[in-house]
Amino acid sequence: MDVKNLSTIGRPVDIHYFTNRIITLLMGLIFIIMFFREFLKETPLIESLIFAVIYSLSVFVCWALSRELDPEYDYSAFIGIIFLFLPFFMINGMNLFFILWLLFSLRMINRTTGRPAGIVDIIFYLILTVLFSYILYPFIAVLAAIAFIFDLWYSERKNINILLIIVLFLIFIISTFYGSGDLYNFFNLSNNQLIFSSISILFMFYVIATTTTMNTLCDTGDKKINARQVQAAQIFAVFTVLSFIFLYGEIGFSIVYIVLSSFLGISLYRVGRMIKNLFHSSL
Repeated sequence: MDVKNLSTIGRPVDIHYFTNRIITLLMGLIFIIMFFREFLKETPLIESLIFAVIYSLSVFVCWALSRELDPEYDYSAFIGIIFLFLPFFMINGMNLFFILWLLFSLRMINRTTGRPAGIVDIIFYLILTVLFSYILYPFIAVLAAIAFIFDLWYSERKNINILLIIVLFLIFIISTFYGSGDLYNFFNLSNNQLIFSSISILFMFYVIATTTTMNTLCDTGDKKINARQVQAAQIFAVFTVLSFIFLYGEIGFSIVYIVLSSFLGISLYRVGRMIKNLFHSSL
């Protein structure tokens, strides 16, 4: 088997693309700013470096997440980064692993790479899911099963997907009774958290409703991205956010805050384009 066929979800950042160069430079700039901000507050050197690295990586994953949720527009991915500088945002390296898991889920569903998940991708995804489910959040196994259900409509290996769905529900049951995950804290949010979450999710429904056609090509370059698959990924992302907020309260909010920022960023970009088009059409 060709090694290139093993992994189809992961992709390097191609610096030949202008927007990729922008995010790379932006990450470097934010790393420098955050490092010196912490260092000038007399934070120890190593802790300052770790803080700056996590912050710059948070910026990157927010951008990458927005690209998967809204692959049609290159610049919408940058707007959500602004909300990472609000007081709501709590730096936590573990949250980056959750976003990595979510990115894998979205790429498996929307197939922006142009191909289904490879063997290595599925194995890595299952390992992440089992660890998160058993150690932290059991319900993530159910979400992973739902991701495979979404993928089932377009999958060339339906029997394998069905088997994985059954296994993931079993992992959820085992993790719930025997795991060491966080206790549920149903919908325990502050007013500000509730308002920010509600606005981001409501705006995201507008993005879902207006994602009807795609002109952007898959990574393979031989076909356009399927709008229905992108919508499925968007719906999955919204359901994931709602699940964490409802089940884990303030902790869940802090985990999905980067996702909420992404929602709001791409939504504002869509609304801005709509207003611009309405203005031009009225002239």
